[in-house]
Amino acid sequence: MCQMNDNDKWLVVVQKAEPVLNYFSNMIDKWIKDLGLPGEIEADRRKSFKNEKEAKKEIKKWPGSKMKDLSRDIMNTEKKIHDLENSMLQGSPSSSIWAEIIRSRNDLWNLYRIEESIWHQNSRAKWVQHGDKNSKYFHLCASARKRTNSIRCLEINGENTTDPAKIKCHVRDFFKEAFGEKHSLPVEDLNLNFARLSDMQNSLLEKEFSEEEVWEAINSADSNKAPGPDGLNMGFFKKFWANLKESVMEFFSDFFEGKSWDHGINHAFITLIPKKQNPTSLDDFRPISMVGGLYKILSKVLARRLKLCMNSLIGPSQFAFSPGRQILDCVFIANEGIDHWRKKGLQGVVFKVDFRKAYDSVDWSILVQIMDKMGFGDRWKLWIYVA
Repeated sequence: MCQMNDNDKWLVVVQKAEPVLNYFSNMIDKWIKDLGLPGEIEADRRKSFKNEKEAKKEIKKWPGSKMKDLSRDIMNTEKKIHDLENSMLQGSPSSSIWAEIIRSRNDLWNLYRIEESIWHQNSRAKWVQHGDKNSKYFHLCASARKRTNSIRCLEINGENTTDPAKIKCHVRDFFKEAFGEKHSLPVEDLNLNFARLSDMQNSLLEKEFSEEEVWEAINSADSNKAPGPDGLNMGFFKKFWANLKESVMEFFSDFFEGKSWDHGINHAFITLIPKKQNPTSLDDFRPISMVGGLYKILSKVLARRLKLCMNSLIGPSQFAFSPGRQILDCVFIANEGIDHWRKKGLQGVVFKVDFRKAYDSVDWSILVQIMDKMGFGDRWKLWIYVA
């Protein structure tokens, strides 16, 4: 059995192992019913983020007791089947022994599927969602992925370093500076013509959140994406939506009214994805933030609302990061422009601007001013600033 952290084990089973899923669901349902505490304690338990933390504690106990000895259970079940089949061959056939063989084979099949789901998750083979048995392919993918994502050596101040303590310190300082708020020169007024939202568009952006809207955002998300600090992926929210929707909608209601949320809601893990083979510095890695479940749902709901207004805000010269447009169009336009100069005998200057790490640097004062110029309402601007 592969080495995994606690979160990986139970998240994998929730997503892929159907035989265990029913047991897991019953366990969660029982735990939720057991939360019937009186008075103020029950009201406090209904807070969504606290529910999540309590659920995480309970679920983390489950893989330790049910998944720890998976390989041993498989071996014992295989031996049991072998012994039962030998007894059938050596003695007279018995209906009770045959029934026991069938039950044991079903148990073994369930154990195989659990083991396969764990290796499938480790391999991250997205093109295989169903079928294919627990083959060597998954094992090789998992091992290769682990080797690729490991940082054993890093160039720090021009020198290669293999000391884990120095590497951790360098990574922390690097991203603390990169993701920190940047303060540019003060700008009193932006004398630029921005596209503006209409009153109707603003009302759509700032309307109250509905259960249907939240569920559509959850249902459209990938169930098997890596979770954030809370350890809960979208598959968890989909499976237990009937139990969680009341507390999730309470969270959205508090956010709509501008109430402060619990500490840790917008915390995230930063994972580094190599941009090339054999990366040597942190510039060779792409940072990806893995946020918690509630925060991811909130960001998706806000993004889906904003998407409806994007065509009114994005100019025709913006090609990157917009559906239906490609950044390669800019290359074609630049090529046609230079070709036109050559044919006409004209002179010109090509000015290339590097937007490297542009999305990592945020000056909130400038961003709020731009949203104000574009006609965003006060409630929406507050939501974006808080979130």
